[in-house]
Amino acid sequence: MKITTPLQPAALVVTLASFATVAPVQSADLPPVDEIKAIAEEATLYGLPLVMLYGIMNEYAINKDSSEFKAPFNEIKNEPRGVYACGHRNCHPQ
Repeated sequence: MKITTPLQPAALVVTLASFATVAPVQSADLPPVDEIKAIAEEATLYGLPLVMLYGIMNEYAINKDSSEFKAPFNEIKNEPRGVYACGHRNCHPQ
């Protein structure tokens, strides 16, 4: 199942916009390029999974108009499926 969400491009736009709103600084005030790359990599490693999980949570439990909606928070929904791979004769539904 492929989950598409506009949150990933939106996160990139927000990140780039935050850099655009910062006042210009002198080159002496900037950290080295290697440090900037390391900070960006860590931000991606720790931030992107949170953004993607929020997108999944929104699709599954918050947005009732979503095709992936399962049930609201604190409710259980069971979906019977016709595929069983247990290998026993008695495990198939009747």
